[in-house]
Amino acid sequence: MWLDLKKIEEDLNVEKLQEAFVKLRNDIALSEIEKRAISKFTDKFISCSLNPDTVHNDPVVGTRVVDIVKSVICHKCTSPYGDRCKYGFPSKVH
Repeated sequence: MWLDLKKIEEDLNVEKLQEAFVKLRNDIALSEIEKRAISKFTDKFISCSLNPDTVHNDPVVGTRVVDIVKSVICHKCTSPYGDRCKYGFPSKVH
């Protein structure tokens, strides 16, 4: 995915987003300003909801999206370890 980080910085009213991505790529510690920029960027583009009303304006589409997510992304443990997940997920996720 190609992004115009300068434009995104302007739209989100943040500084140091471009520098933060360079540092992440090179495994360099981020400053507090850069951490806030990454946080705002992430909040803008990433969401996590199983509520059909917040997933899409059309409730039918929202329900279909939630059903797809539940069927392909949510963890269903088939572990022989009882209530413990072999991958370390909390039991309430199962």
